[in-house]
Amino acid sequence: MFELAIKSAPSVLVIDEMEAFLADREHGGGGIHHRVEEVAEFLRRIPEATRNEVLIIGMTNRIGMIDSAIMRRGRFDHVISVDFPNEQEVGALLGHLLASLPKDASVDADALAKALAGRPLSDLAFVVREGARLSARSGADELAQDYLLAALRATPSRQEVPEARRIGFV
Repeated sequence: MFELAIKSAPSVLVIDEMEAFLADREHGGGGIHHRVEEVAEFLRRIPEATRNEVLIIGMTNRIGMIDSAIMRRGRFDHVISVDFPNEQEVGALLGHLLASLPKDASVDADALAKALAGRPLSDLAFVVREGARLSARSGADELAQDYLLAALRATPSRQEVPEARRIGFV
């Protein structure tokens, strides 16, 4: 991936779920020798990539699993925490998702936005899709608040623990 990014420079190399291959060598379980080699190779390639105009963005929602060598100052210049969306942000996306759907007057986007604030956007997308599915399944021509609320009840709330926060590296 580094070779392709360098060849395509200037470029951006986005690595999602960094913990999958850059897990902490101390607590990584089996295959520790393999992990040491992966981490060492990754660390070796970072300076080469940045010299060749490659911006590296690493993402994880399991920051505690990343090898400490990756987390040392100078590897990634910035660590940015991305929180779950607030009510206003959820409301904006909800408005966009509901805009193209036939809905009746009972749909209260503000109440849904309030209920979904602080949760992953995937929950919001699920509620809208599931509400539309429930509506179609019942034979209704329009989406109603009852279907959206039923979908919301079917979406378990996820309690966030501090170490499971979404983190991005630049």
